[in-house]
Amino acid sequence: MSKAMIAAAALLLCCGVSHAEVNVDINGQRYSYTDNPRLAEVLKPHALQQNWYWSAAALYRTDTQRAEKLRQQLLALATELAQQSDDAQLRDSLALLQAQVNQWQLADRVNMRVDYDAATVVPALNPRFDTGSYRLVLQRRPNTVFVGGAVRREVSVPHLGASDVAAYTASIKMTPGADSEQLAIVQPDGRVIKAGISYFNRSNTEAMPGAQLLVLFTEPMLDQRFSTLNTLLQQLAVHRILP
Repeated sequence: MSKAMIAAAALLLCCGVSHAEVNVDINGQRYSYTDNPRLAEVLKPHALQQNWYWSAAALYRTDTQRAEKLRQQLLALATELAQQSDDAQLRDSLALLQAQVNQWQLADRVNMRVDYDAATVVPALNPRFDTGSYRLVLQRRPNTVFVGGAVRREVSVPHLGASDVAAYTASIKMTPGADSEQLAIVQPDGRVIKAGISYFNRSNTEAMPGAQLLVLFTEPMLDQRFSTLNTLLQQLAVHRILP
């Protein structure tokens, strides 16, 4: 090995090679950072380009598999419940749920408030990114909500301002085994809320623009697996990247 090659190798060992530690896809545009940036730095190139609806902005990890593992747990449990059921209609309902969930685009959502204005003035809302790969989704205010879960077909319906979620029931075609007394609301900021929709438990809870309304399955007292199925469905929907 020549003296020049030895010197170059020593320099690399001493100083290291610069490489990107954080990669972020923002609405299809890719950015790389050699240091761990803060949220405001990552948002800055896009923050003022549109009137973003920050309540629906979401950050996802794309180099981890937590959401996919949740999906496989849900699918396996639905298969188990269907195989052990004597109710053909319930088996069909579970099959429809599986087909629906299989179509979802998923990534591991980061539990972080994404808001450029807040990040620039409140240090606690301007955290550093951990090393890894991310997808950042920014959008204008949606005008629909998504209805899924124990339904004949997943649909998007117009958002109803100043209306509780019971107002959406006319658009929902529930499948056998569905819980007709409550919905789970997955708000676009990642919060999950239960809301009553029947006459005696109506809760006057609103869905934000871009929310997901999940029809859950009835939970028999003697079979807690349906409660687990409902929990997995709600957890998984948090990690969904909506079309």
